[in-house]
Amino acid sequence: MTETVFSSEALERFTNRHAAIMAEMEEAKAKMREAAKAAINEVVANFFNAFPEVRTIHWTQYTPHFNDGEPCVFGLNEIYFSPREHDALSSPYDGEDAEPHERDFNAWGRKPKPSPTLKKAMDQVMCMFGDMEEFLQEAYGDGYYVQIHRNGVETSEYDHDYYVQIHRNGVETSEYDHD
Repeated sequence: MTETVFSSEALERFTNRHAAIMAEMEEAKAKMREAAKAAINEVVANFFNAFPEVRTIHWTQYTPHFNDGEPCVFGLNEIYFSPREHDALSSPYDGEDAEPHERDFNAWGRKPKPSPTLKKAMDQVMCMFGDMEEFLQEAYGDGYYVQIHRNGVETSEYDHDYYVQIHRNGVETSEYDHD
């Protein structure tokens, strides 16, 4: 029986090929991110032109750290359509305390309610974004608050490990304990 020796030349060829494949994959991912952003920008530009009363579309996106025993997978949270400019919003929940006419168009208690045409378009955008979660993760990252507006996109890190307790002595915020 002859013994096969693994040569350093073979290892070097494999290492070089692996590096080339990884570089090609990164290049393909970069192209995919740019294509996804372009597609999103086109749809959103058309949406903003059709519905000037909507000034910002915003949401959070992240992978939860705990999911009650189920797998933790990346996802988008509620997508909001706001009549306010993006710089007037610091979190997806800013609209909850706004005056009824300044609340997000899909928020509870919104007065007046969005027109049937706007409602249908919002539903279509939400479905499209839901189908594009992987692209949105590639485009904007994991653990972010995303705001799309007429002049571009703003992202900021979003920490979903905090919860708020409201009680008769005030409000407390604390880090969520997963244990």
